[in-house]
Amino acid sequence: HDGDRATVGLGRGSQSWEVKQLPDPEQVDWSAIHDVPTVMVTGTNGKSSSIRILAQLVKSAGLIPGLNSTENVQVGEVVLDTGDYSGPGGARMMLKDQRTEIGLLEVARGGLLRRGLGLSRTNAVLITNVTPEHLREYGIDCVEDLIAAKFVVTRALEEDGVLVLNADDAGLVEHAHTHPHPATLCWFSQNPDNPVLREHLAQGGRGCFTNNGQLIYAVGDQRQALLAVNDIPCTMQGAAIHNISNCLGVVGLAKALNFKTDTVIQGLTSFRSDASDNPGRGNLLDVGGVQVLIDYAHNVHGFEALTHLAKHLSAKRRLVMFGQVGSHTHAEICAMTESVARLKPERVVITEILGHLRGSQPGEIPEVIHQELRRQGIPEQVISKSIDGLEGTKIAMQWAESGDLLILILVTKREAVMEFLLSYPP
Repeated sequence: HDGDRATVGLGRGSQSWEVKQLPDPEQVDWSAIHDVPTVMVTGTNGKSSSIRILAQLVKSAGLIPGLNSTENVQVGEVVLDTGDYSGPGGARMMLKDQRTEIGLLEVARGGLLRRGLGLSRTNAVLITNVTPEHLREYGIDCVEDLIAAKFVVTRALEEDGVLVLNADDAGLVEHAHTHPHPATLCWFSQNPDNPVLREHLAQGGRGCFTNNGQLIYAVGDQRQALLAVNDIPCTMQGAAIHNISNCLGVVGLAKALNFKTDTVIQGLTSFRSDASDNPGRGNLLDVGGVQVLIDYAHNVHGFEALTHLAKHLSAKRRLVMFGQVGSHTHAEICAMTESVARLKPERVVITEILGHLRGSQPGEIPEVIHQELRRQGIPEQVISKSIDGLEGTKIAMQWAESGDLLILILVTKREAVMEFLLSYPP
């Protein structure tokens, strides 16, 4: 229970009562109380996108998804609350809502380490990837520790529950031997010749991969081509390689839930990488002929994925606006800045993120970024600083001309920036 109310069952099979007014057990219709299918998604990057893509597949199946994420708690189209709900509290809120027919839980490191899992059992788990981030917090000192922490979600797996893992992530491959039920693994990879994937399929296991531009689901030697990668809008014609990976993981989850192939295809082709379906993740807007790419990249892995995408988008000139939170080391911030410099942007706007200094001093992180940009050969005259993402966006739009690409990396102020852009010119 969550303090004032006690709940039995999950989602549409749940019933709740005030703790002070619990019914006589003999008066409860226990036949009406049951669980609903649930999945858990964890990893460093791609959690929210994967949850949202899977929610689209659930809707395509004619069911109502409940999801908790770093953005909100939502059931169907109804947002129950906004904020970071990627922990047990968000899961409880979503799973006691009687409209929820399938529960989709985003499980972030912080909630997991502070409060544990929101559920003791689940039907399927996806671990997207694990890269160095938030080290030196909660006793996590290295990537191996972080992977072990992420694998805690597998403790909730039913004995026949499916664990979907990224075969392109060496750390996950190394740790997978700790999973007690290897027959229920589903590996995914963007490389059809990935040795882990190939060996698993040779042993009759299941997997998802891309081959010759097609997204394939396989069990043993049985191959099923689902659809072309270029027919999935969020991959942006294959340029958004991180979303190809996300879609592969989601297919693994969908097949674990026994979704029909037509449902999977309909869900993937109807999910848009826009501010409606996937707010803040790879949103591409046309603002008066200026292309604006908005993303939440907040670590080295995310920056590399975003800059790969940006390289494949046509542009007369490129501007990058970014800042970073204070929980990153200077080395990590420099690595992200190096990714930006490799784009050779014609303009860079550095933003302060004052609400997330986390021990750093005001101006400290922008100066680290500034110095690294100069070290990477970015000329002084093309660098600007701004007090936040909204002011930085205004600077960017004043500079921009038709045909330019603005890459706006926003950890905060996203809604204000979207409102500004959608009403531009003011």
